[in-house]
Amino acid sequence: MGLRKSARQRLLALMRLQGRTVEEMALELCRRENIEPLTAFRHVHGWSQEEATEAYNARLGLHVGDSGHLTRQRLGKLENWPSSGATPALTELIGLASLYHTSPRCLLNPDAVGKLPPTHQAAVTAGLEPPVPRGPRADGPVRSHAPLGDVEPVTVSHQSSAFLATWQSSGLGFQTLDQIRLDLTELTHDYMLRPSKQVFEELVLIRNRLFDLLSTRRCVGDMRRLLASAVLGLTLLARVTDDLGHTRAAERHAQTAWVLAGEVGDSQLTAWILATQSSLACWRSAPRHAIDLADQGLRTARGPFAARLQALRARAWVQLGDVQAATDDLRAADDTRPDPGTDEADLSGGVLSFPPALRHYLASTTYLWLGDAETAEREALAAVTGRGPDGRPELFVGDLALARIGLTRSRLMGPRRDVEAAHDALAPVLALPADLQIAALEPAVAEIDGMISDAGMRGSPTVRALHEAIRQFLGPGVLAGRS
Repeated sequence: MGLRKSARQRLLALMRLQGRTVEEMALELCRRENIEPLTAFRHVHGWSQEEATEAYNARLGLHVGDSGHLTRQRLGKLENWPSSGATPALTELIGLASLYHTSPRCLLNPDAVGKLPPTHQAAVTAGLEPPVPRGPRADGPVRSHAPLGDVEPVTVSHQSSAFLATWQSSGLGFQTLDQIRLDLTELTHDYMLRPSKQVFEELVLIRNRLFDLLSTRRCVGDMRRLLASAVLGLTLLARVTDDLGHTRAAERHAQTAWVLAGEVGDSQLTAWILATQSSLACWRSAPRHAIDLADQGLRTARGPFAARLQALRARAWVQLGDVQAATDDLRAADDTRPDPGTDEADLSGGVLSFPPALRHYLASTTYLWLGDAETAEREALAAVTGRGPDGRPELFVGDLALARIGLTRSRLMGPRRDVEAAHDALAPVLALPADLQIAALEPAVAEIDGMISDAGMRGSPTVRALHEAIRQFLGPGVLAGRS
């Protein structure tokens, strides 16, 4: 099934950023859309059949009535061959190869070459080149890339670490970054509602393009913006990688981002990266390291950057058992005033922002650990219901699901144990499509199942219904492994 035009254009733009050749892009379109190479090369250039034939005739100086003049109908038949249509003449293959900046043999599948006349086969398999220079590639050198989607989070994180060593010993140039920055900004907002795996794949393409620009001295623009874009891309990549369940791999991306942020010279951007690293350390139960990272960021952080660090540090204090320090940080985060933030390294909003709902979510998790169910419920409810100026939820889908789980836990704690309200809070989480679920949901939902399995709750019909819904969400294997 073919891609929609807009989806194809976005895919081609991403592959150009990655530095793929026209041949690589055409091959990807053939794989995704099940089309012939001749059609794919036309799509790579963004032409309709009418536009392609006009460009072909103009390039070869052909007019209506001339021998070899190409019509739209004839091109359509050539693109349908060999399943139907017309066998291309050798002169047509050479002319189209010249137009599409490739070689004749790339315009046909191997089985199609075997159906050409013997003289045509010999010319094509001999690699007869078009009588013009190869033309522009996809804005980058020839590289060997895995197919889109064939990526592993841990492998990608090691590539980020390996790049750091290369970059630190190389000279740099400059390049305009408007398109890359636009794609990054879109992704920070798209991730609010898009599957993690999809965003991860696009981020890898953008990251690779940025690494190419930094490593090959082909940059011709504002170096500070280039580095800032790389930092933002790596920060988002760390976030997505963690959501896919690879916290250690996420830390490698964040470490590379932190080093590059130092080169940007924006203290607030550096503080944001340190907060990301602190959060990751807390997730893997390294609270002392999380506090050290937060302390480092708070030396210069202002406004929402400081509030995020304080809210994250509060969670780490709870893990260490320091209730007073945790409470002090939560109050400080509440009292921190808004600040204009960064300049060139603006974080672009979306998932790379710290809206009030996210502060409430972090506070709710901390109060849950403190055993304050009433305050935790109030904070979680504020997080779940938080809306931005456009009326949309301020939390991205993964955080929103975790906030609902926190709300569920708060309603099951203490003597009140409002099972009906807990069921209402959790039901939307259990209905999430699989591709929108982040890795942290499974253990969090399993913990809810453990809470409702207490002897005092087993007889409730609502508990039985909730337990069955959780079983369907997790699968029997997960719950069996806990018994």
